[in-house]
Amino acid sequence: MKKLLSLLSVVTIAVTSLPTVTAASNYEKAEENKLKNIANNEEFNTNNLENLNIVKRGKPVNKKNIIGIRKVVITTNGWVISSGVVLNNKVYFGSTDHKVYEYDPATGQQKVVITTNDGVRSSGVVLNNKVYFGSNDHKVYEYDPATGQQKVVITTNYLVKSSGVVLNNEVYFGSNDSNVYEYNPLTNQQKVVITTDAFVESSGVVLNNKVYFGSGDHNVY
Repeated sequence: MKKLLSLLSVVTIAVTSLPTVTAASNYEKAEENKLKNIANNEEFNTNNLENLNIVKRGKPVNKKNIIGIRKVVITTNGWVISSGVVLNNKVYFGSTDHKVYEYDPATGQQKVVITTNDGVRSSGVVLNNKVYFGSNDHKVYEYDPATGQQKVVITTNYLVKSSGVVLNNEVYFGSNDSNVYEYNPLTNQQKVVITTDAFVESSGVVLNNKVYFGSGDHNVY
């Protein structure tokens, strides 16, 4: 009897020591689901497969293949908050250093084309091969690349942070003096076309031969 019990103990120990198959961990299940989602929701191509292989191997992605090559093309002495404009294959940006800069990709050169008396936060507009930018010195400036000359075309009573719009060969800019101004290059005249009850920093839009500007008085005109 003792021999039989000893034999059963040996058999029990042998059975319990056999390797068991463990269930997949939550992490493995999550990874499997990710791959299934990719297969179901994405179009497979060689780039996708290569990215999957890179992730699986744990190798870093070469960022040069993603973002390309960058370089500085305009250097200013202030913040560049304004959005640029394009005219005749050149770009123009304003800066809080009181200037508007031109960059020519063909030559790789930059130059100052407008000098104001305060920061330029306004985004420019283009009309008839000329660029227009507002300034915090209360004015809107025109630059003509053909002559290389700048001139003041709109004078307001406060900051011009608004970005202008163009309609029917006229330009429109809002001012923090609560007004929206129109400038006609043919007559060289300015006039107030919208009067609000607060600052106008909103960028205007055009629809069906009408201009729209928002105001700090909570309204759109």
